[in-house]
Amino acid sequence: MFASKMRACKFKFKCNQTWDSLEHANGKNEDYVRHCPKCKEDVHLAWNEHTVALYVEMGYCIAIPLENSILHK
Repeated sequence: MFASKMRACKFKFKCNQTWDSLEHANGKNEDYVRHCPKCKEDVHLAWNEHTVALYVEMGYCIAIPLENSILHK
């Protein structure tokens, strides 16, 4: 279901950075928020449909785990 919802998404920008290559965001939970030195933005881990919708509504940059991505299918 999550993957089918993701097919409807259109990303403004797809970054080639990996979650593990992102820096730790100062004062934030590193399991869910990292910092991209290239874009100078905090990136929020969106692990399910709810967090994708929430973070997009808030205007956050997001990372989607590969196992939830349509690219993995």
